[in-house]
Amino acid sequence: MSSAKVLLIEDSAVDAVLIQGLLANARGIAFDIQTADTLAGGLQLIERDGFDVILSDL
Repeated sequence: MSSAKVLLIEDSAVDAVLIQGLLANARGIAFDIQTADTLAGGLQLIERDGFDVILSDL
């Protein structure tokens, strides 16, 4: 099974949980998801870690 490291930048906790649930149910790929609730927080994570995918609600 392949995997992808995902950064989710989302200010709505409800939407973040929904998106994480959708990704958790994906077949054939495992997602390692980190979340940030602000753009500034997301940028800090980007500087610290590498990501394969960034999902952002700007």
